[in-house]
Amino acid sequence: IDEISAVIHSAHGLCVIAHALDRASSMITQLGFIPFEFDYDAIEVHSNEQIEMILSSHPWLKNPVFFISSDAHQLIDISEPEHFIDEKVWDELWRKRLCIPSTKSVV
Repeated sequence: IDEISAVIHSAHGLCVIAHALDRASSMITQLGFIPFEFDYDAIEVHSNEQIEMILSSHPWLKNPVFFISSDAHQLIDISEPEHFIDEKVWDELWRKRLCIPSTKSVV
C-alpha cells in the first residue's frame, strides 16, 4: 500500500482511503487497521458514526480529513446536500500535496 500511495502522490494526486469501513476489500477490513505511518490524505466514510468508530479505534490518527459520501446508486439515497467538502479543507489538501505554502489556516 505504501507503493500505491507513492505512485498517487508522484502523479500529484490525493490518496484517499475509500469505503474505509464498508466493503470487503477496504483497508480496515483487509488489514484490521490504518497503518500508523501510511501516507494518505483523507478517509472516505458514509456517516459521522463511522468517523467516530475510526477515531476511537485509531488513536494515532491526528486530525485526519474525512469525506462523507453516500456512494448512492439511486437519486433518493444521495446525501451530498448535507455532507460537502469545505473549500478551506480542499484547498489545504491540494496545497499540502503540491507543496504550495498555505495562505489560510484550517480549523
